[in-house]
Amino acid sequence: MLVAVLAATMGVAGTAVADDVAEARTYLEYPVLGPRLRACCALVLEHAGADVREMLGCPDDLKVRSSMTLLGGVADDPALSQGVLEESFGGEGCAVTRAVLEAWGVRS
Repeated sequence: MLVAVLAATMGVAGTAVADDVAEARTYLEYPVLGPRLRACCALVLEHAGADVREMLGCPDDLKVRSSMTLLGGVADDPALSQGVLEESFGGEGCAVTRAVLEAWGVRS
């Protein structure tokens, strides 16, 4: 699911996004992936203000922005992902991912 959204964000033709909000939330709740994502967010926030493209390279910087936009839109508590967007991207989420969220009926 998340990979599909990221691929769609980067303009990969023929890529479908996740089916719904529940699928995205399942990622956050998964006992291994959810904590790993939160740990990665914390690491990015430790370098607040740093250029994410310099730290991770491209396209990983795009993946971070898209992931934080997606997960911030579906999380019960979006503070961590919103913090990453604020500190690393000037508060600007990924426009393509926001469109996916809007298609799902989620205000981002």
